[in-house]
Amino acid sequence: MTQRCPDVPLICAIETARGVLAAADIARTPGCTYLAMGGVDWYRDLRVADGAAPLQHARSHIVLAARAAGLAPPLDSVFTQLDDDAALTAEAEPSRDLCFFGKSAIHPVQLRAIHRVFTPSPDQLDWARRVLLAFEEAGHAALRMPNGEFVDAPVAARATDLLRGATSV
Repeated sequence: MTQRCPDVPLICAIETARGVLAAADIARTPGCTYLAMGGVDWYRDLRVADGAAPLQHARSHIVLAARAAGLAPPLDSVFTQLDDDAALTAEAEPSRDLCFFGKSAIHPVQLRAIHRVFTPSPDQLDWARRVLLAFEEAGHAALRMPNGEFVDAPVAARATDLLRGATSV
């Protein structure tokens, strides 16, 4: 696949219990660029109607498999209700908190809510800038921020990642 389309990202959708258990192997497959949660098929495979609980373990496992393989954060499943921004937001926020970088959309009307949830807030961006400025001024040594927050190299790296991700949106 990668030899035929070397510049086309390959998004591997994980849609079944078997897929979740094989997610680490799939993520390490040459050419795999992203993992994605296939929630609609997941519900069918597990024979459940819907709800967040059946997806939680699978989502967490997919995030870990992607990270362990050195891939970017995964993409979350579609949301099937086109006219319910509040419910889409309520589903997207926990996915963001689990370290997904976005959700698939089945209609352009969903994009505004998805972007709103997965785009860092002005407060988050301000935090990242303050952390990096303080870390730089401390000569890259660990420090205590005026608000009591401890900052060291991993915290500064997280701030850098947040700002880098915000510029790619």
